[in-house]
Amino acid sequence: MGTTALNGSPNPGRTVSIVSWVALGTGVGFFFYHFADRFKLSLLFQKVIRISGILSMIFILLTFTSWHDTVVSISGLFGALSISALLISLKREQKHLLYLFGWIVLLLILYNAISYFIFFHIEALPFIQKITLICVLIWFTILNKHYSQRSIS
Repeated sequence: MGTTALNGSPNPGRTVSIVSWVALGTGVGFFFYHFADRFKLSLLFQKVIRISGILSMIFILLTFTSWHDTVVSISGLFGALSISALLISLKREQKHLLYLFGWIVLLLILYNAISYFIFFHIEALPFIQKITLICVLIWFTILNKHYSQRSIS
């Protein structure tokens, strides 16, 4: 999302990237807001999922600023907290496959952070980020579908 591409020329995709990131962050923020109460958790855990998930998405919207590293770290911490609370719920409800997929998502997010901050396999990071994003979106879609059907029936 930088202003210049890797070859030094102006980045023509920056605007599209920012708009896409805002749409994604807003959508995932709404997921955390609307679905926190669908999990069989105490009110405290529901608030943790809702608030930390929304805060994660608010901070992630600032990744295209000069504070990139800081906001990615803060967003990651809030996101990990929210996902951890989701995992606790899935474990309690014995949703084994959703729980396993959630752990895969959490580990991929952790791998992204480690790779970025200590330059471990940094050349593969763009690919790993895309795989992680796809896995996160698939997991959220499955959670959405599962818990939406449960609330209808």
